[in-house]
Amino acid sequence: MPEISYFPKKKRTIYSHGINFEYDFNNPPENKKGYLALREKLIQDVQDFVAEYENCDLPLEQVRKTTYTPLERLEWQNNMKTEVLEKWLKKSRKLLDDKKLFEKKYKDTLKNLRKYKKYVDELQSQGIISEIKLPDVEDTPKSEQQLQRDAFKNKIWKKIKKMF
Repeated sequence: MPEISYFPKKKRTIYSHGINFEYDFNNPPENKKGYLALREKLIQDVQDFVAEYENCDLPLEQVRKTTYTPLERLEWQNNMKTEVLEKWLKKSRKLLDDKKLFEKKYKDTLKNLRKYKKYVDELQSQGIISEIKLPDVEDTPKSEQQLQRDAFKNKIWKKIKKMF
């Protein structure tokens, strides 16, 4: 008997979110195993819940609270908003701390570059070493600042993507 499949027999090129990739619907790659611990915990939680209330004859309202007053609903919303804002603030503060650390490293690197250039100029003037072409320290901050901005933007976007 021939194999019946809704998918084509060969790999197909798929365009998704601006990315082309090939995917074989008949022979997909194996899923990553990172979810298994969460899956097992969820299964255990559901089994525990069912076992706890399996022989219970009470009405649902007496077992678990199913209705909430408007005040309780507002308190829950307020607590949820507060929790989300605190998480966001914590991540935002971390980004700001990272930016300050990056700026300090940049200033230290620039300071070391100036010292190195001064030392090389001194050795050249004494004839100890031959002419070495070094970047002008005064020109460096502009290009370094641009590199710093780009690196910081990339770091922010990576962290924002991790949040969602």
